Amino acid sequence: MPDLTASITSALYLDDTAESIISRLNAHQHPSVYPYVRWVLIACSIFYLLVIILCVTILAIPTLGGRAARRRHLWLWRRHYVGDLGPYLIPNGGLLLIICQLLGSISSEIYIFFSYQAIQSPIPSRSNHQNFWLAISYAPGYFGYWSSGFTALYLCLFSPGRPLVNHQLVTSFLPHPIFMNSICIGVPIFVALGALTWGITSVVSVRQKDDAYAAALAQLTSGMDPTKSLQQYAEAGQRCISRFRWGALYWSIAALIAVMFYCFTGFLFLRYLKGTVNVATGKTKLWKEVDEAFDVDDKPAVFIPPSASENSRIAESLLKGYRFLLWQFGLLILVLIWDLMVGVFLTLKIGEIDENEAWRSTLVWVVVSSSYLMTGALFLNSWKALTTRDELPEPSLVPLKIAKPDLDQISECLFSPIRSSSSESETSTRKVITRYHFPEEHSRIPLQKVYTT
Repeated sequence: MPDLTASITSALYLDDTAESIISRLNAHQHPSVYPYVRWVLIACSIFYLLVIILCVTILAIPTLGGRAARRRHLWLWRRHYVGDLGPYLIPNGGLLLIICQLLGSISSEIYIFFSYQAIQSPIPSRSNHQNFWLAISYAPGYFGYWSSGFTALYLCLFSPGRPLVNHQLVTSFLPHPIFMNSICIGVPIFVALGALTWGITSVVSVRQKDDAYAAALAQLTSGMDPTKSLQQYAEAGQRCISRFRWGALYWSIAALIAVMFYCFTGFLFLRYLKGTVNVATGKTKLWKEVDEAFDVDDKPAVFIPPSASENSRIAESLLKGYRFLLWQFGLLILVLIWDLMVGVFLTLKIGEIDENEAWRSTLVWVVVSSSYLMTGALFLNSWKALTTRDELPEPSLVPLKIAKPDLDQISECLFSPIRSSSSESETSTRKVITRYHFPEEHSRIPLQKVYTT
């Protein structure tokens, strides 16, 4: 590619028509933005740096917290069997969301770097990769949101607090594990592949536009007829706009699906947690139906009600956690809705963005401005991780008193692996176990029997 500075300098000796064409060509190839955009990019970069620090902090807490904390928090997938069907793969939505936000924030930082460098010094090799990193930055976050939504969905479906979770009608209503696992893993992979394709095609389109620009500029400075090269440059520019519009439409549809799914599963989870709070406050009874398996080993079940002070402390703790999750859920929903609005905005206004300096200045920073909301959500998450003591016992045997319902214990028991003896055969991969165990002074109630590996 010829040196652009030398070509523009030599154009000063051409006639007014050639100078006018070169001036308009340069303005179109290197469009200007308002001065404030640089400072907005710097602010977004700082916020994404905070997101990266918070993500690393949240990951470091269980890593340095001992073996029990690592076993409880640092896992990606666990299997849950219902009946004779295959395993439902239950993701660790919290961990995956943090990891994905870390990767997405790093990609956004790279996009901001290339955008800032392109504004400071419009070198084609820098601006070529802006759209690629923009497309890549959305994919990890989508995977994290989708996984956390499935975690909330499985928690509500397989929770022992549901009295009919083992009922034949309920289990027959559940889709087959293969279908659920395919949706859980396949959808974000499909979205990521689409984003990667969009990023690669955008790089190719921008390079074609740069090559056409260089050819047109070379013909103008050498006094040749630039009609054909200018036509090729215009066509390359239209291809860039068209591919960008289709990519933005693709992301808008994917974001709309994620918003609806995350709102639905988040509502179910918060409703489930609200029921747990009502049990602790005494507004709802914990056991509404008890089957014939209530008495085990011919021993009557004993219910020991908590003291008023203990019940008040439990209720206050659960209410605090409920409000905390409600705020965090609201911020994460706002991030998804904001990304959806950005996709719709780019789909509708990409043509004007290419021609209008005000719209163009808005585009540069609005696509990464969700960092402000994400910083707040992750700050809440890290604050909870730093201030909450992990007092849960080993996940294979968790004492759970009827009088003290705790969502953390319920979810921990549900998603924790059961250790098998080393003397057992490896071919015997499934066992029927009782997931919850009560203290010795209580009769044990088989709340839910599941298959686990």
